[in-house]
Amino acid sequence: MNTKRVIILDFDGTFYSGEKVFDLLPEYLENHRREILSGLTDEQYEKVSKENPTWHTAYHGSEIVNHIYSFKEKYPEFNITIDDYWNWQNIRPDPIAIDENEVVSPKFIEKLCKDYPTYVVSNSSPTHLNYYFEKLGIKGEWFVDVISNHFIAEDMTKKHYYKDILDKEKCLPENTFVFGDSIESDLKPAKALGINTYHVTNALKLEEIVNSAIEQSLANENEVQMNK
Repeated sequence: MNTKRVIILDFDGTFYSGEKVFDLLPEYLENHRREILSGLTDEQYEKVSKENPTWHTAYHGSEIVNHIYSFKEKYPEFNITIDDYWNWQNIRPDPIAIDENEVVSPKFIEKLCKDYPTYVVSNSSPTHLNYYFEKLGIKGEWFVDVISNHFIAEDMTKKHYYKDILDKEKCLPENTFVFGDSIESDLKPAKALGINTYHVTNALKLEEIVNSAIEQSLANENEVQMNK
């Protein structure tokens, strides 16, 4: 019987939380939004910007990506590419206001990584993740892998990354656990594969939620063994 267990964690909103952590993003994007479509001339950008006013209120990665793909289809002559967004993301980390009172314990993360194959799958860039790992006292090398979503056209969700992890670890979906703050971005793609999902609304509760999930899984396994 394959009883191997694998842990997959989101990062933003999961390793840290708080009501005001993303308050700096709107101003940041207002100042740097033009850079996201760096391949456009000023005239082309002005046309896109004027004809698509919702572009200026897209603050989250998935919203920005959806706009870029719609622009690719709407303005094929502009040769818009998602690679420009990927490159822009890696210039600097997003500004977030981390409340030190609402962060996960690095000791817990380190122990978790020692006990189970543990992955981070995030919509944020490597630059962002590495910067805030250091801020939180977490080391990227603790994890089997730290994966940033490239938002490929074939599947912009995290589903194919989850599937790759299942294949790599040769782990059953029912023995795999995804923990994240976004039902849409983190949990729905995992549920589609039969993976266990857990909604994290407060980083301080992540340790409790993870431990409870693993304990329940072990208890269920022991019960099955006893009934054989």
